[in-house]
Amino acid sequence: LTLVSAPAGYGKSSLISEWLESRDEAWAWLSIDEADGDLRQFLEYLLAGVHSRFPEACADTLALLGAPDLPPVPVIARWLGNELNALEAPVVFALDDYHHIDPTSAVHKLLGRLLQHPPRPLHLVILTRRDPPLPVSGLRARGMMTEVRQSDLRLTRAECGAFLGQSAGLSVSEGALARLEQMVEGWAAGLRLVSLALRRQEDPERFLSGLEGGIPAMQDYLVAEVLARLPSGQQEWLMQTSILDRFCPRLWSAVCAPDLDAADRRLTGESFIASLERDGLFAIALDGRGEWYRFHNHFQLLLQRLLERQRGAEDVAVLHLRASRWFVEEGLIDEALRHALAAGDSEAAAEIIEGQRHRVLNADQTYVLDRWLARLPEEIASRRPQILMARAWVADHRFRIEQIPPLLERVEALVDCSADRALRGELSLFKGELAYWQGEGARSLELCEEAQRLLPESFELARADAEISFGLAQQMIGETEMAIRILGERRRGLAEPRRLMLTRLTAAIAFVHLLSGDLEPCSRSAERLALVAKGGRHLYAELWGHFLQACCYFQRHRMDEACGHFRRVTRRSYAYHVHTAMSAFAGLAIAQQIAGRPQEADGTLEEMFEFARDTGDPANLGIAESCRARLAVHRGKLEAAVRWSRTFDETPEAPTMLFFLEIPAITRCRVLVAAGSEADAREASARLADLWNATKAIHNTFQMIEIGVLRTLAMRRAEGLEEALEALSEVLDLASAGGFVRPFVELGPPMGNLLRRLRGRDADSGFIRRILTAIGDAGGDAGPDISGPRAEPAARAEARPGLDDLTRRELDVLELLAQRLSNKEVATALGVSPATVKSHLKNLYQKLQVGNRRQAVAEAEAQGFLARG
Repeated sequence: LTLVSAPAGYGKSSLISEWLESRDEAWAWLSIDEADGDLRQFLEYLLAGVHSRFPEACADTLALLGAPDLPPVPVIARWLGNELNALEAPVVFALDDYHHIDPTSAVHKLLGRLLQHPPRPLHLVILTRRDPPLPVSGLRARGMMTEVRQSDLRLTRAECGAFLGQSAGLSVSEGALARLEQMVEGWAAGLRLVSLALRRQEDPERFLSGLEGGIPAMQDYLVAEVLARLPSGQQEWLMQTSILDRFCPRLWSAVCAPDLDAADRRLTGESFIASLERDGLFAIALDGRGEWYRFHNHFQLLLQRLLERQRGAEDVAVLHLRASRWFVEEGLIDEALRHALAAGDSEAAAEIIEGQRHRVLNADQTYVLDRWLARLPEEIASRRPQILMARAWVADHRFRIEQIPPLLERVEALVDCSADRALRGELSLFKGELAYWQGEGARSLELCEEAQRLLPESFELARADAEISFGLAQQMIGETEMAIRILGERRRGLAEPRRLMLTRLTAAIAFVHLLSGDLEPCSRSAERLALVAKGGRHLYAELWGHFLQACCYFQRHRMDEACGHFRRVTRRSYAYHVHTAMSAFAGLAIAQQIAGRPQEADGTLEEMFEFARDTGDPANLGIAESCRARLAVHRGKLEAAVRWSRTFDETPEAPTMLFFLEIPAITRCRVLVAAGSEADAREASARLADLWNATKAIHNTFQMIEIGVLRTLAMRRAEGLEEALEALSEVLDLASAGGFVRPFVELGPPMGNLLRRLRGRDADSGFIRRILTAIGDAGGDAGPDISGPRAEPAARAEARPGLDDLTRRELDVLELLAQRLSNKEVATALGVSPATVKSHLKNLYQKLQVGNRRQAVAEAEAQGFLARG
């Protein structure tokens, strides 16, 4: 860290800029104003500076800007520090005017965290008028900090004399020089003002001897002296230009040229800036091309005070509005808004946002729109339909669904939307999404189709979201094949550059497949989504691709692949949709548990709780607690699970439930079935029946399978074996079509018992055998006997094998045993050794749950494996 701390006018920026230009390292410069105390905006500008030097750097941290909410500062610091450490070359980053950042800003916390473990390639330079609230003592103690103070920057008497000689071509007496040193206190900017004033003084010694009052009293006097010696037009142009924090020739012409007299029409922005450099009037170049300049901050403030005194507020407002219009034309909207608001014209600021909102939304920069909206006074925002609609987009991005309906109602109350086709299209889109979340598929489809007709082609984000909502609504009403066909046709008709629409259409196809229980085509679409999004640097969509692939592997009981994709999401959870990130944590923990890695599952659960706490949403903590109870059921620690279930305050689940993997209402039923009485089983059966019917009504096969599999065990206790087997047969048909294995495996041996009883009926024996094999491979952590203690005798009776459990050789042995042959005779008949026969007999006794060959034959005849002799 290099800390340059001194009052205004001591040449901090000039010193550092010259130092940077003399070095080989890449560097970037950020001039900070009051608005940059906003952490998100600071990060945006900081990362833009890094990207200007290293285009591939900090992609993950940059993706955080698009997250609905920024994660805690320690998380941001960790991501940013890791990515800066990955840079292959050193970089210097200079933060100028750091004193503008409010002491309470999270920016200080971020840099403080970053400086605790400084990234090796980074050299941070802070230029400030006062010491920043940063913990720098450790860096100072370790010799990792360079401090440049006011005393280091003060000009000595000899340096003052040399400066006057170079800048004004003057040599003054030692006495005058001593007085000057005393008056300006080594203040470089003050000495520059003195030199400018001296250029046109007839008696420099007399002028210097007349200076009095110290720096505060001198500065206005010196500026007045400097301006008084300039042509009147140039004085005016300097004061007008002072409203600009930065300026270039074209901007100067837009702001100042309209006020030029006829005689001055030949003056251009280029010639004005050239005159500033020629006369040494505090113009500082901001780039190597000589395009952008700014005034020295202190000189700018003095000019602004003069402008306010000499020109009325209305004239100053006109200048700001000219600058605002120019910045809008250049696409520099933050500065355009700043000038519109400085002019006191909030209506103009609102119009700028209205004109730009589609563009920033198309660029997936909802956070930028949110920042703009925060600058508008509430009295302006609340009566402008376009601004209210912009707020609806921000609420949608943050998944604050409850905030959208009142905004839509206010929009409709303010304007006849039939006169504004595009606005009516947005209303239809949001109403369609709300209808979907309420389980009203037909209404949602109608509204989404209307939105597609009304939304302009140029509003790509809205049209892309309409495609997703259209596909989901069609799937909800059971028109899955039509949804897939239409979405596929629209995707094939896209040009490759329309990557935003391509990712949305691909995601929509994957969503429809998953909700319909079609895992294989969902997995293919999700893989394509991740590849397309990665190629276009759309991290949010890329993470959706990994999550959807993880869901498919998870349900197919391919836990290694599932964990890999889940982990890709959880590592970047703060850049992702919060509720789905919670599902990724839950899926990863359950997959690790089923795979027999409980310690890893515990680690994931801890991460899940940390993430849930960071979101600040109690509902997410509830999901984490539910997942912990679910793991407890897996491990047979039913007491802890039961305690949770008794404190669980169930709220109605949204009827859609989409493809979320941890739903507390379902987990409570797991606990009731695993550890409860018959009354608990009846309660679980009834609740699961309600959830089954709700998801069936909206064709959510994904959740129907999850609910239906658990429901069969509850029914076994509450309603009887035949009812349970009938329900199991129905859910098996759904699961086998898509290859859902995990929901059965998670319930462990009790589900295996039921499946064995079902085998031999109309069920798919091959699919049942696949599940039973997976249950056998799940190990001791596959789950407790979820039927409960009282059901154990029945469970043992149900555990009798089916024909498919016996190998062909074991069946041959049974037939020979029925003929009452000895082990040696059986071995001769089969062409094997007596030891091999003994091994087969051991397996047979175990599978048939018998103790000798006579009992084995009797059990085989009772089960129908052998004809009765």
